[in-house]
Formats: sequence, C-alpha cells, structure tokens
Amino acid sequence: MKIHNALINILKQKTLKAENPVDLLTDIIPMSKEAAYRRLRGEISMSLEEAVKICKRLNISIDHLIEVEEGGMHGFVFEPFSPPDPWIGYCNILEGIRDALLAVKDDPSAFIYSASNVIPMAAYHFKELNKFRHFKWIYQMQPVNSR
Repeated sequence: MKIHNALINILKQKTLKAENPVDLLTDIIPMSKEAAYRRLRGEISMSLEEAVKICKRLNISIDHLIEVEEGGMHGFVFEPFSPPDPWIGYCNILEGIRDALLAVKDDPSAFIYSASNVIPMAAYHFKELNKFRHFKWIYQMQPVNSR
C-alpha cells in the first residue's frame, strides 16, 4: 500500500496548479473519471502496468516507488547485453560495477547483493582462472579462429 500512496503523492505533486490529478491520471491511463477517483482515494490499487505508465509519463524512476517501500534499496537492475565489440561491452559492465561500488563506499548502512554467472570476488586472486573466464566469455560472444 505504501507504493500506491507514493504513486498518488507523486501524481498530486506533478499536477499543475490549474490541473486536477484526476484529469492527469485519465490523460495518462485511459479510464473513466470515476475509476480515477477510486484509485486516488485508495479504494482500488493501481496495477503494475498503470504504475509504469505513470512513471514513464511523469519521468520518474520506478525505483523511487520501490525505495519508499524498501527503505532505500533498489529492486534489481537488468540491462540487456549485445554490444558491437564484446570487449568494450565487458569493460562498460565493469565500469558500471565500479561506479556502483564507489557510490556506496562511504555509507556504513549500505550493502550489496549480487547474482551473476561470473567468478566470485574471492577467487580473483587466481589470475589464470580469471584470464580463462575472460577468454571463454570473449570466445562465446564472438568466436575467433583458434589456429
């Protein structure tokens, strides 16, 4: 229910002074004014599709709604991967991880969970194992002549 209330508050905040939140909601999601009123009063919860449409239209990250519910945690990040050059794409992934870690480095309450199919951080000191993983990944992404 906190996510629904946060969405309603965002709608009210983003509504221009001359506008009505109901008009804004019916403009974003095709529905009757009565259905919009029921959602704004909290009688009916908004569906995920409706929340996504509202967030897209108002240029708000859906993570903002999750943060309200989870106390500052992001749900997940999924980025499809198909770069023209696999090596540059892999470097971009590593830079993204580095930037995320730097962003929370000095926050004592921050913690990170990660699920991936790469070598665990604890095994990085085995340099040959790490090299093997990189070469295997590059080969799978862009087969090379092994002669």
